[in-house]
Amino acid sequence: MPHPTEPLLASGGRIYRYVGDEAILTWEWTGNTSSRALRFAADATLALTADAERWKRDFGAVPRIRTALHAGPVIAGEIGDLKREIAFIGDTLNTASRIAEEARNHDALVLASAEAIEGAQLPAGLDRQDLGPVQLRGKAEPVALVRLTSSLPSP
Repeated sequence: MPHPTEPLLASGGRIYRYVGDEAILTWEWTGNTSSRALRFAADATLALTADAERWKRDFGAVPRIRTALHAGPVIAGEIGDLKREIAFIGDTLNTASRIAEEARNHDALVLASAEAIEGAQLPAGLDRQDLGPVQLRGKAEPVALVRLTSSLPSP
């Protein structure tokens, strides 16, 4: 059975930080980054589905993947005096966080900014629905969002 982290490694993604039961993942920007991030979401769902019985037996539930995707520049730097850490900051992360909040209101595998997936190749099994401009909390201007649902088997 594939381990759920294999799709992340295969896509070139990295775990930046854990926040509660969520993980913030990053990819270095290249021409096909959005396609690789979408492929990760689809492949991770398939990996969880393939191992659903073990998840149920060992933990009583099967995790679900919900992905919020945005792209853009970030500032990376070391912050803190007593406790130092490398932090990513900037409007890109703020917008991604707001998209993640909005994703809780949608039954979707991926909720993405239209900007982030422009030109991306959708993996087989993902269906696109343009939601148009959505006013996200704390953002002055609405952000065009795209909802990607999955016809992949769910865990």
